Amino acid sequence: MATSAGPNLEGVKNNDLLLSFDAHDAKSYPGEPTMNLIQLPYNLTATSNWNVTNGTLANDQTDGPNGRKAGSLTATDSDPYIYSSYIFTVATGSLTFSAYVKGSGATIGMGGDIRINFGTSAGQATGTNVTSNYTITGDWQRVSVTATATGAGTIKVGIEAPNSATSGQVVYIADIQLEQKAKATPFVVGPDPNDDGTYMGRPATVDFMLHGNVGTGTTFSDSGANALAITNTNSVAHSGVSKFNGGSIKFVRSSSQRLSTASTSAGNFGTGDWTIDFWFNMTSGQTDRMHAFNVGTGSTSNINFDFNDGNAFWLYWNGSGTPKISFGSDGDYGDGQWHHLAATRHNGMVRVWVDGSHKGSNNYSSSTSMGMTGSLYIGAVESSGSYYHHWDGYLDEIRVVKGTALWKGSNDFLPPTRRGAGGPLIDKSQNLNDATLLNGAGIQAAGPTTRRDGQVILPVTDAYIDVDGTDDQITIANSTTYNNTSSKTVELWIRAETGVAGAFNVICTNRLAGDTSINFAIYLDDRKVVRTWNPGGSDEMVLFYQITNGSGTFEAFSKEKLGTTTGDNLWHCVVGVTDIALSKIFLYYDGEYVAEKAFTGTPQVPAANLRLGSGYGGPTSTDYGFSGQYGTFRIYGEALTAAQIKQNFNQQRSRFKV
Repeated sequence: MATSAGPNLEGVKNNDLLLSFDAHDAKSYPGEPTMNLIQLPYNLTATSNWNVTNGTLANDQTDGPNGRKAGSLTATDSDPYIYSSYIFTVATGSLTFSAYVKGSGATIGMGGDIRINFGTSAGQATGTNVTSNYTITGDWQRVSVTATATGAGTIKVGIEAPNSATSGQVVYIADIQLEQKAKATPFVVGPDPNDDGTYMGRPATVDFMLHGNVGTGTTFSDSGANALAITNTNSVAHSGVSKFNGGSIKFVRSSSQRLSTASTSAGNFGTGDWTIDFWFNMTSGQTDRMHAFNVGTGSTSNINFDFNDGNAFWLYWNGSGTPKISFGSDGDYGDGQWHHLAATRHNGMVRVWVDGSHKGSNNYSSSTSMGMTGSLYIGAVESSGSYYHHWDGYLDEIRVVKGTALWKGSNDFLPPTRRGAGGPLIDKSQNLNDATLLNGAGIQAAGPTTRRDGQVILPVTDAYIDVDGTDDQITIANSTTYNNTSSKTVELWIRAETGVAGAFNVICTNRLAGDTSINFAIYLDDRKVVRTWNPGGSDEMVLFYQITNGSGTFEAFSKEKLGTTTGDNLWHCVVGVTDIALSKIFLYYDGEYVAEKAFTGTPQVPAANLRLGSGYGGPTSTDYGFSGQYGTFRIYGEALTAAQIKQNFNQQRSRFKV
């Protein structure tokens, strides 16, 4: 990818965009969860997926729309098309089949169609066959068709391109997706049957979801697909103690408190994959046996999450100690801190992680049916109508996903420490340094301005990444592509919220514990005294661009009034430039030059991540949090000129209403 991921700049080479994120762009932020039912969707020659009539299929024929190679369908006769052979298993309800297509030469302007077909044989889904027509163009376009399955089973899908071709004509096809939704959502790679790593899609359906911040008082609601009624026994209450700055669920063991659902199939997993994960916080010093979450009742086919029963944790299945997954010692997690627990099943293998660290596994065989139709119990275990081993402390974000193992293999992972966000930020440059949204950081949207991508309505003007100034973060793994000693330009569109005063870290390379090195940083500050000097008065928010080398720290700062001791809640473009040839750093604000500073030596290269929205004092530091929003942020591998920076600003200002 090139500078197409950002504004088109005269004189900027294709490979000079090192990092690019845009909250307005669906390709940068994938959006809502989904699961692509097609295995290896970029492989048109996979005979287990596709057949071809009146044509030939080939892979890796041209650059696709999303950074992957696209395949081709070449006509050998009129009416070439590819189709599946009733291999995609779907449930009753909406489903959408989509793909990107484009033509060349004489195929441009010709017609094609994309279709979903239902069968009548045993095992085939029922419903009405649906076809959606389109006109082939010379540019990539996403075409899609939506149908309703009235009965579960397998379906047949196909792409006709074009319907009146002559031999030798070519149509390119990319990013084929089949999902159980009433619309086409941004493309995700589907389940790879040979993959034993982290699942590459996003879960299509959350069957049960209990948020600590949903409901009031002693009322709780299931935010999952089933919207199950929640029964509260002995006044379980909401709490302000939260991993997510939004509330959690507090349990008092001495009061025998618990939550439960109506009978549900959400915990009846059969032989399929599943994921159960939640956040837990035991009362400090707690060593008593406690059950956080349980699927079903009695002693048959239930799944129990049991703490402090001779081990720190036991995962029981079928009501007994074997087969099991266990580790640690009683009280290991009784530290009064938040921890994430996840359990998955993938191809019969059940695994457990705590705080993203793989703790153990057990093979239950792919033919073993697990779970049951019955109630879900939170904070206690049920046996023969009685309740035992009540929780003492807090629980939050309790999630059950049927059909998808979100984590597989023995790989460690970063726990999903954000509430309600739908996926990582995708780096639109060629370097693919994707970012992680942590804690409450996530894409927000408001306002009526939209654009279409396939059948998805996407917000544009008022989409942004929101951080709260406390512990929200955007982190990008350390990379020499941006942490280096070369010239660079750092550009951000930000909005600093009013009502919050202090020092704000907007973007910086993070430090390791005990490390003092910073490659670059941009921050705001309304303190009257900054280090040993006073660049601004009490009524000025001062903007800084900073680099650090072995000789010290160098800062270019602006006395522009960004707000009266706090942010002005308006969008601004901030640009910092490190020019190695000139040994200077430059600061620009809303397209205009405001300051510069000469430096000596070369910038230091820290061994830690890039971080936005939070502190730089260590891997978990939350000091100097930025309270506000990000629209875009980019890093160029060269020192942009004043003219290029102005051009960049003018190309983007309209969507930020500047």
